[in-house]
Amino acid sequence: MDAMLRYRFMSHKLQNLAHRAANFPECTMLVDSTLDILGQQIEDKINAYTSTHEYLPTVSTDVKTKKEVQTKNSKRKRTWLDKKHKAKKRDKTKLQHSLRKKQVMMLHKHK
Repeated sequence: MDAMLRYRFMSHKLQNLAHRAANFPECTMLVDSTLDILGQQIEDKINAYTSTHEYLPTVSTDVKTKKEVQTKNSKRKRTWLDKKHKAKKRDKTKLQHSLRKKQVMMLHKHK
């Protein structure tokens, strides 16, 4: 469970970094080259660890093993991004006022 939480934390952090860097070509190249270096360092650490310990992966990277479970809900499952952006609720009085305004304008057009 700890590995999954660390994975989610790193995924969000890397995604936010990539999103910010994507607007600037120099930053994109910096992130890309840094990730290449970091990837090699991580592989070295993993290889050193697995040569001295028995390695059992805790986070599945195989997409084929993941099964989708059918839910009985007809609503779409909200993603973490959907939850982050709350939908704005319109004030009923503003909505009624705008509808009345449109009706009055339509009446004046027909006269």
